[in-house]
Amino acid sequence: MAKKGLMSEEFDEMAADFDEMDADGSGYLEMEEIVKIVMKQTGVSEEEAKGHATSQLAMMDVDGDGKITFNEYLDALC
Repeated sequence: MAKKGLMSEEFDEMAADFDEMDADGSGYLEMEEIVKIVMKQTGVSEEEAKGHATSQLAMMDVDGDGKITFNEYLDALC
């Protein structure tokens, strides 16, 4: 897997962050996981988090399958 021009430590840190967010270990982030992440990071209600999560999913989900893969995550953050 290409490291998107990141230094090894940066790539490893981003991979660890993604793995932590991927609560079910599926290899991708789905809406439910994104909502929980938004709620944890911002302290907003579940309803507000759903709005933010929908926006994040739309921005990061390049192939439109309703999931964010690690590569999509990297692309969005790099």
